[in-house]
Amino acid sequence: MKRSYNIVTACDDNFAQHTTVMLASLFSHHQECSFQVFILVPSDFLEETAAKITASFTTNVRLKIIRVSDDAVSELKVDGHVTKAAYFRLRIDELLPAALQRVLYLDPDIIVTGDVTELFETDLLDFPFGAVPDLFIEVYRREILSKIELSEGAHYFNSGVLLIDLPRWRSLNIGARAITYCRSNRDAITFWDQCALNHAANGQFYVLDQKWNFQAYSVFPESSAQLHSAKIVHFTGKLKPWHFLCTHPLKHSYFECLRTTAWTDFKVHWTYRDLIKRILGPTMSRAAVAAARRIRIWPGP
Repeated sequence: MKRSYNIVTACDDNFAQHTTVMLASLFSHHQECSFQVFILVPSDFLEETAAKITASFTTNVRLKIIRVSDDAVSELKVDGHVTKAAYFRLRIDELLPAALQRVLYLDPDIIVTGDVTELFETDLLDFPFGAVPDLFIEVYRREILSKIELSEGAHYFNSGVLLIDLPRWRSLNIGARAITYCRSNRDAITFWDQCALNHAANGQFYVLDQKWNFQAYSVFPESSAQLHSAKIVHFTGKLKPWHFLCTHPLKHSYFECLRTTAWTDFKVHWTYRDLIKRILGPTMSRAAVAAARRIRIWPGP
């Protein structure tokens, strides 16, 4: 009998491609398993986009696209690349079937690089969810911890991978409390739903090994062994593989999975400015830019 697992993720039309690639990477390493996948999308999600997602998978997968009214997440802080879809995970207690006991939430900007059945079977020891600490925040952005009133010694986690015990999550009302905090403490929020969830949990979560959410800040030469032993690689920050200037060492994995989806015609967008940055590095001088303009290989601005 095949092992069956529940997955939940969230996206809008702009991130549908990346969500599909993430799921393709997961399925490719678990061909002997079956999956029930819930994709939370805005109410105006395009039908053609939904069709491309479903067309990308044929076997061992049951996909359910759930359209979410943005009423419950209206007036929450959004900026940069973040949209209201980022807050949909805060409503999983009401959006997912009541009979579900455990789900694995995965962000779209993730690639699964190995077998994660060990993660699915993790004993959470009565915690409502398991997550990996965000060491970048804990080391370099500690002011965020005090802004969201995290208790002394409590870990701040990255919300891109969450192994959730739904009955416990519901009983503690974690999602609703996070939404309430977002509304009443807008200025305290730095990383959107992630800060709100950390405030609501206040360190009360099962700490998972970093191999289950290997974040981009950990990618440097001395960490290459840990990177290649990671099972879930998270392209956090600006290291998105679909960006021309991305230097992540596992960028190629994204495109290998992309070729198995309905987005095979995707081309990375780049500009002459990007090309010069790649050649000269991210800190190119004004003199280099001026020289590039003079020889007409970079038109400006």
